[in-house]
Amino acid sequence: MRGRRTTRPDGRTGARVVVVGGGYAGTMAANRLTGAPEVAHVVLVDEHPYLVERIRLHQLAAGTGTATRDDVVAAGVERRTARAVRVDDGSVLLADGTRVAYDRLVLAVGSGPDVPADVPGARQHALPVAGLQDAHRLADALAGVGPGAAVTVVGGGLSGIEVAAEIAEALPDVRVRLLAGGRLGPGPGPVGPGRRVLDRGLARLGVEVLEGARVAQVEHGKVVLGDGRHLTSDVTVWAAGFAVPDLARVSGLPVDAAGRLRVGPDLVCAADPRVVGAGDAVAVDGSAWRMTCQAAVPMGAHAADVVADGLRGRTPAPFRLAFAAQCVSLGRRRGVLLRVHDDATPSRVLLGGRAAATMKELVCRVTVRVLRTEARHPGRYRWLP
Repeated sequence: MRGRRTTRPDGRTGARVVVVGGGYAGTMAANRLTGAPEVAHVVLVDEHPYLVERIRLHQLAAGTGTATRDDVVAAGVERRTARAVRVDDGSVLLADGTRVAYDRLVLAVGSGPDVPADVPGARQHALPVAGLQDAHRLADALAGVGPGAAVTVVGGGLSGIEVAAEIAEALPDVRVRLLAGGRLGPGPGPVGPGRRVLDRGLARLGVEVLEGARVAQVEHGKVVLGDGRHLTSDVTVWAAGFAVPDLARVSGLPVDAAGRLRVGPDLVCAADPRVVGAGDAVAVDGSAWRMTCQAAVPMGAHAADVVADGLRGRTPAPFRLAFAAQCVSLGRRRGVLLRVHDDATPSRVLLGGRAAATMKELVCRVTVRVLRTEARHPGRYRWLP
């Protein structure tokens, strides 16, 4: 479907593309689209006027780093700092009542904390760390604790491990406890040799790990486990999973059970070919990719290419991506680099200790550098299919 033509002040004509979501996927898509001759105007809609580096939010919470960048969006992108509340036929409704018209739309709304409503007290007394304001609130709470205070981190996956290690290293006088509902470690399968590295790293930092510890209730100053145990907790951190915004669902677009926009292998929404999805909040051909910048950045680039192909009348290619490794930080000085399969199952340890921590920091910096380079040279980014 070809849209109306838009003319820029420089005389360039083409389509108007709106990207909703300014995270890794949305920023990459917006930057890349500025290089497409068929696109005259790119609008990036996000609640924040800058990129939030979610892979650094645990650092922000622990007071060991920052997590925002304001130098990664191309000069040709119009930024709209606003919250999108609904997608209608050809326009995006913002929270302030204004509408942004589009010829093509890229939905890249990302994900946020998943604090379950069926765990009594969790939403009232536990602090998530999956969003910028969440991380700031957690930082404030941690700043108010004294020596000997108990901090409980709920979630034995990648996020929980990194949060617990970061807090333990930054606040050595605080007792940090990590609760894993099942086994400790990233991915759905056995961690293998990586588990030993994680155990040693967490033990070195004094983190107490409890596996099979299902949280039944969170109270002020206390966590109650399913087996009846009551654990003292001055600060409780919820780092057990992510949820996606309900923008696609409330807009009447097809979604899966978790609310992710359903798209085909080419990232195009079958119900409306003007809509392309990217990042955490999409289900590709019925399956969800891992919620990681490793997938979000190339998905954003592919979404931009799909939009350009559609405007040219070409059939877009399916999205392809191979995962090679996963880096887990254990504070600022140690980490572990795991070789992983595409389903995130770790297979072996590639690096550990200080070398892995250096690699993780390099990955964080390169991720931002890639976005910044694409802003200046749209179309340059390539990824391993």
